[in-house]
Amino acid sequence: MAYVGKGIVEEVRTGRKTPEQGLNLIKKEHVELTQQALQYSRLVAGLAAGVLQVAGGVAVCKLSAGIACATGGIALVQHGINGIYENGRNIIQRRTDTVGPLRSGYQEMAKALGGKASHGNVAYGVMEIALSVFGLTTLVVSRSAWRLYRYVRADMVPAYKKMGTILVTFELGVNVMNGELIWVELTKE
Repeated sequence: MAYVGKGIVEEVRTGRKTPEQGLNLIKKEHVELTQQALQYSRLVAGLAAGVLQVAGGVAVCKLSAGIACATGGIALVQHGINGIYENGRNIIQRRTDTVGPLRSGYQEMAKALGGKASHGNVAYGVMEIALSVFGLTTLVVSRSAWRLYRYVRADMVPAYKKMGTILVTFELGVNVMNGELIWVELTKE
């Protein structure tokens, strides 16, 4: 920004641009940089969300002795790995259009059912939000619980009550981003 700003100031100083043109160029550059920073923040958040999904999926499988792997653990891991792949590749290659193998599978399934690739993207986004709700509402052992032989229902609380404000806020923010992506796909048609 400083280099661009100096260039614009120099053009105004030498008379190649009017002060109004220089101000408009600086405002335009500011908007572009803000959009780039926002896009990069979304990619980093997506990468972090992918890591947390993988960790959550592994935890679901481990803590349920494999019982909940089929209902949510494996899906969390798959979506997490796909999120890490897409966002990580987008960060490294400075792009925004990477489609991971899992999302591609959703797209191909939508096409096979007579829809469009965008329908697959919507299904992928809805599944992301559903997995988030699953993770937030899964019952976990409360901090105050103690076990004689086994934990009972009264010892369990929804996971969001143990997560803390920052993690719940992050999770909801990622859900909002997924909701925006779903909306974009739905309005694309």
